[in-house]
Amino acid sequence: MKTNLILPSALEQSQMPALSELEAGLAGPAAAEVRAAALARIGALELRLKQTLDRVVPSKDFSQYSELLAACQASREVLQIVARATNPAGA
Repeated sequence: MKTNLILPSALEQSQMPALSELEAGLAGPAAAEVRAAALARIGALELRLKQTLDRVVPSKDFSQYSELLAACQASREVLQIVARATNPAGA
């Protein structure tokens, strides 16, 4: 049995409201500044997590810190990919 998926058209997608302030900012006229601020916050959090992991972390907490660090790295990569996709010459 074949299932047909009904997906919104590009027009409908562009009219969908942003899910977060970050998404709205990245779609706005100050996208570069919003991205830079988000990358700075992510970088600061990455640094704190790395510093914490460099110290003795209880084994019960190690995986949580490692997962948070991986999430920060993934977030940074997504923001960088979007920047290159939306502005290939300037990113």
